[in-house]
Amino acid sequence: GGLTTRTLGVMVMTHADDKGLVLPPRIAPVQVVIVTIPNKTVPIDEMDAYAKSIEKALKLHDIRCKADLRDNYKPGWKYNHWELKGVPIRLEIGKNEVKDKTVEMAFRYSGKKESTSVEGIVETIQAKLEEVQATMLEGATAIRNSKLAVIYEWKDFVPALNQKCLCLTPFCDEEEEEEKVCVTFFLKSCFDSFVTIIVCF
Repeated sequence: GGLTTRTLGVMVMTHADDKGLVLPPRIAPVQVVIVTIPNKTVPIDEMDAYAKSIEKALKLHDIRCKADLRDNYKPGWKYNHWELKGVPIRLEIGKNEVKDKTVEMAFRYSGKKESTSVEGIVETIQAKLEEVQATMLEGATAIRNSKLAVIYEWKDFVPALNQKCLCLTPFCDEEEEEEKVCVTFFLKSCFDSFVTIIVCF
């Protein structure tokens, strides 16, 4: 088994935005990244230890997690770095989070944030990853279905393609007919500018 580069390309085009990739949790190499926000009132060792304890707990439950504790990059740079890579959930830890035993969750697909207690963090993250996966699939499915057209006559074929629809058409399995459609469509496409996908059943 495996995935073709075309499948990966479709996934990227479906979910990516101007900030970079937006990966569904099930295929993301890193599902959760932890970024600390240094503050003079909290020793860096204490903050790092807090981040590492969360990372360890998540990894023990097979959540692909990474604590980015590099001290040569500012938090804002790290945010952009991991957003570009499409990591589904970012956990932010600052002085308030260490004090209150919480984390700030930031979701790549929506840009929304919410705070949660570190107690039960594994169950919370597992639930959120499933929620993100389901929401992204639902959104992609709705977009696909809105552009799905069942075509039975040639007069409807090109207009549907001009609407950038995914066209489902009967196919008689004759090479001559296939060639006729390809030639006719090619001549038409010389004067139009659009990207299409044709699926036959």
